[in-house]
Amino acid sequence: MPFLAGACLAEDAPFNKAANWGGTGLFEIPNARVLEDGELRIGYAYADPFQWIIIGMGVYPGLEVSGRYTEITNIPSGLGEAFGANKDKAVDLKYQILPETRDHPAIAIGLQDFIGTALFPSEYIVINRQIFPFDFTFGLGTKRLSGNLEFLGLDDIGFFGGVEWAFHKRANLIFDYNPIKYENDKQSGRGVPEGASSPINLGIKAEVFRGINLGVSWQRGDTQGVMANLSVKLGDSILPIAPNPPRWRTTAPPPFSESDAEARLQRIQREHQKAGFRDVSVYTSGTTLTAEFTNYRYIHNQKAAGRVLRILLAYAPKDVDMLMAVFTRWRIPVLQVSVRPRHLDQYLMGKIRQDIFEQLVTVETIRPKDIEALRSMAAADASRKPSWNWGIKPEFQTFLNDPSGVFKFRVGIKPYANATVGKGAQLFGSYMIPFYSNISSSNVPPPDAVRSDIFLYQGDEPTVDRLEYDQVFRLTKKTFAGFSAGYLEIMYAGFAGETLTFFR
Repeated sequence: MPFLAGACLAEDAPFNKAANWGGTGLFEIPNARVLEDGELRIGYAYADPFQWIIIGMGVYPGLEVSGRYTEITNIPSGLGEAFGANKDKAVDLKYQILPETRDHPAIAIGLQDFIGTALFPSEYIVINRQIFPFDFTFGLGTKRLSGNLEFLGLDDIGFFGGVEWAFHKRANLIFDYNPIKYENDKQSGRGVPEGASSPINLGIKAEVFRGINLGVSWQRGDTQGVMANLSVKLGDSILPIAPNPPRWRTTAPPPFSESDAEARLQRIQREHQKAGFRDVSVYTSGTTLTAEFTNYRYIHNQKAAGRVLRILLAYAPKDVDMLMAVFTRWRIPVLQVSVRPRHLDQYLMGKIRQDIFEQLVTVETIRPKDIEALRSMAAADASRKPSWNWGIKPEFQTFLNDPSGVFKFRVGIKPYANATVGKGAQLFGSYMIPFYSNISSSNVPPPDAVRSDIFLYQGDEPTVDRLEYDQVFRLTKKTFAGFSAGYLEIMYAGFAGETLTFFR
């Protein structure tokens, strides 16, 4: 079996799929794999009598946070027939202390259900070693994951483990040893009072489409399990998007002159506006060509900067030795991205690697007084008239865990509009138009209720959702302050303030 001699892969994929309860793992046990930074997972799993609705996210490199809503279908809630079976909410944390490399395995520590009712709590440390196409898991746990080392006198610690086999590029066969003694769970969560028939779980997880994973399993020796999960990287599209065509230039335009500079800058300004950018100003000192803009077009500001700089490159004369993209928010310059034309041109032509190009690009905060010298030759300025942005978005609001019904909702549309009316000044309004709402409550809110009476505001009548004035001020080069007044949300009017600073 020659693959056993192959080098391990220093990544968590393809073994970073969800366990029943939402965190990365096999079926009932965790492993040392984690979601990538910025990756979001939502899903559902069922293994009678438990069903889980789960959400998880890689919030920092190595740190995974997951949450689950568990229903124990064979235990009444005690809150009435409308509420149904007993339900539990839980939060889990996992931190990958060491990612896997050629020299050492992946190691992670974790906490499960450590706050609130803590029906299903545990702490653990787990190790994973990948010898592709196999991934081996071994861990030690406490509380719910303990109890199988009693013969060694270790009542409070247990071991767990398993193996995943990536037998196909999109499918894994999974075996796990699950030490949980379900008969020892707390009474309100003891869905398997007779205990598991077997500690062995066996099943398959498969990525049927990009980011969509399905699983089937045989758990506890007598129970069929199913699961479905969707994983997406925040900011990425689930479906591939065709890239915008790059802008190339065959020959560099002639240098700017006093007589033609403004007209040429106006043309560059129109090209940026056609690309979907707002509040565009283009100016030059003769040797630096700058575009100042607001990005409503792209989710990633990196992509927005790339589009702006490509347009500048296409129109930059040979004697321009610096291109600058200046991000503005509400007409306040915030960040600048600078690169030399020859470096950008070589990168687009594939002559410079990305890691080297990143070292040649400068990103830093910028103030209005830094811009004056860049406008010394000519400028094509954005209009100072109010800049409007509006739209209509679908709205789905939930009302959960009320004794009169565990799941209630309101659905409708929300038209909105905002206008930048001056430097740092914006007006914003939105209006909720419900199509349907069954939100109500059997609770009687106290006279001084705060938030506990929100159901009174979520009926089927159209309502003003927000109507406010916002003003942003620049305090220092890296520090901003904001002030808001008006109807700030569905329940409250008033005023608010905040500050923002860049530490680096």
